[in-house]
Parts: sequence; structure tokens; C-alpha cells
Amino acid sequence: MPSITSDVLIAADGINSTARRLLYPDEGPPNFSGSLLWRGVSQRTLLLTGRSMVWAGHADQKFIAYPVGRKAELKGQSLVKWIAELRVRDKDDPDLTPTKAD
Repeated sequence: MPSITSDVLIAADGINSTARRLLYPDEGPPNFSGSLLWRGVSQRTLLLTGRSMVWAGHADQKFIAYPVGRKAELKGQSLVKWIAELRVRDKDDPDLTPTKAD
């Protein structure tokens, strides 16, 4: 494998992070909260005022979306960060092993 040198590493590869496992091999697996999250950013038409937030669902299943930045407003758009969360393991389950993502 080739060697690469850098001042910064951004490892946004989730709870089963390969970068984390390589950089901290003796730390062991992280504790899993029991919830899976999907995150993203999308550009869309303005929602209501263009500065409105959406929060729908409950503790075990929810969707949150809110605008980030103001540059898209100049084009009548919103840059929206969104998060979808789903509890896949009971909150009282003693198993803290992360699930494998599909």
C-alpha cells in the first residue's frame, strides 16, 4: 500500500471507521447507541421563509432538516442539512456492538 503524508485527515466513515481502527488499534470498538443516522446536504427551493427548520418524528425515529449558509438564498434556494435517525436496537439492550451498515 502506498504511503501518503498529510496535515489533516477527515474520516467521515461512520461508527465502523477504518481510519479509526487503523489509527487507534488498541482502543477497541466504539459503543453503539442503538440508532443509525443518515446525513446529507441538499439544495432545494425555499421552505416557508427559507430559514425554517423541520423536526418530525419521535425519540426512536425522526427527521430533522434546517438551512445552512446564506449563499443559496441569492438564487432563491436553500442549502439544507438533513438527518434521518432510526433506532434499530432497544435502548435497554446491553449489546453495544455496532451494527454493520448496509
